[in-house]
Amino acid sequence: MNFKKIILIIIGIPIGLGLGLFYLLIVLWLGIIGYRTIKYPDPNCKNTNKIFNEYTSETLEYKTELTRLLKKTNNLETYYWFGRYIDSNHISIFIQNDCICATAYVTISEEKLKNEGSFMTHLMSVKGASYNGPLTGVEFEFSNDKDNPEIFLIAVEDIID
Repeated sequence: MNFKKIILIIIGIPIGLGLGLFYLLIVLWLGIIGYRTIKYPDPNCKNTNKIFNEYTSETLEYKTELTRLLKKTNNLETYYWFGRYIDSNHISIFIQNDCICATAYVTISEEKLKNEGSFMTHLMSVKGASYNGPLTGVEFEFSNDKDNPEIFLIAVEDIID
């Protein structure tokens, strides 16, 4: 596509829609993007925990430390972002609060999901394709197995995509 066609398309859209409607749609779109950015800021933290620096999120040491911190800081305002689909039973979630700046290796168990887990069931069925962004209404359950500490995702309200 050449430069003249691009200019004609950019000029033609407002003329075809009506200039006022076009600019109203732009302002509305910018408002939605602005609200999302303010309400759900992107992760912005620097990890200071040596365990999170030395081990990967799938290791016993990492999961033990993350579980300990999540239990200890469950009353803090915490932000969650969908990381990626790993396999049919696991995803990664980035977690941030005043004490945590880490990626969690999370187990998805359909038996443990609240409210039939409709959102998570869908996310897992599409292998996380086209999903990214903040998660709301996140709840965890922790296993008591010290040799294999698992973090189970039991609820996610929505993803702000």
